[in-house]
Amino acid sequence: MKQTRRAFLLSTLPAAASACFAQGVVPHKIAALPRGKRSGLPYGAHFVEVAGKAGIGYPVLYGSPIPKNYILESIGCGCAFLDYDNDGWIDILVLGGNSFSKPDAGITNLLFLNNRDGTFREEGGVRGVAYSDDGQEQAGMGLAVGDTGGSGHLDIFKTNFAGDLPVLYRNLGKGIFEDATRESGLAVDNRYVCWGAGLEDFDNDGWPDIPVATGHIYPELESRYPDSPYKSPLLLYRNLGHGRFGELYDEAGTAILEPHSIVGVRQICTWASMKTLQWFFFLNGFITIGSKHYILFN
Repeated sequence: MKQTRRAFLLSTLPAAASACFAQGVVPHKIAALPRGKRSGLPYGAHFVEVAGKAGIGYPVLYGSPIPKNYILESIGCGCAFLDYDNDGWIDILVLGGNSFSKPDAGITNLLFLNNRDGTFREEGGVRGVAYSDDGQEQAGMGLAVGDTGGSGHLDIFKTNFAGDLPVLYRNLGKGIFEDATRESGLAVDNRYVCWGAGLEDFDNDGWPDIPVATGHIYPELESRYPDSPYKSPLLLYRNLGHGRFGELYDEAGTAILEPHSIVGVRQICTWASMKTLQWFFFLNGFITIGSKHYILFN
């Protein structure tokens, strides 16, 4: 019987995880220095855990609820703090993952509206960001928030696991979103595992572009499925203005097409400006031996 890609990926997890555990994450042991005497200076912040009281104590699932056997199940999903309804109060977006055993487990993106009293209420469904445009759950990965079309409202760009398209939730105003992935020109690539994303105007034309870091988790998958490469190129979508995008290839330089395996943490793309130039930094894989970090300079 032909084995599905998902089944093969799951079958490789124990071996890859065992190899990683046996090798260890740190190649050599370093002794910690003594803590030293406390300064005694007052600190002007004090933290307490209030997720439940604030109304955001929802579970976020990626993989199996219990136990967590694989690294893939412990990475979590992207999140953002944003004022999506322009009322001056910061709201919270948390992406939903997916279940290995139950693909339709009722996992959705969670959008928490700030009640202005220290509490939040979840409104992802009524606001239009819980599912894809065809009502399907997705394995959320990274996200970026910004005004992609010059409307004055914050839009949401979300990346997903391989085999699925990214999603652009366009803010129509008053905190209502629509899935504009297809009409914006972003529904063109579903080959790669997509991780961190960003919104930055790289060509200084006044419109934010979208870079997406890609790379699979385990090299073993590529030998069985050649169309699921371990290393893959950076995806870069140029903003053509007014909510339309076009995918760039060699127009943006050879570094864009060079295959990498850029995985690890959600905050994988860091943007900085130096005299109107932008460069970005990628943190590479957490499993592969000898992984490198990358800086692409504009």
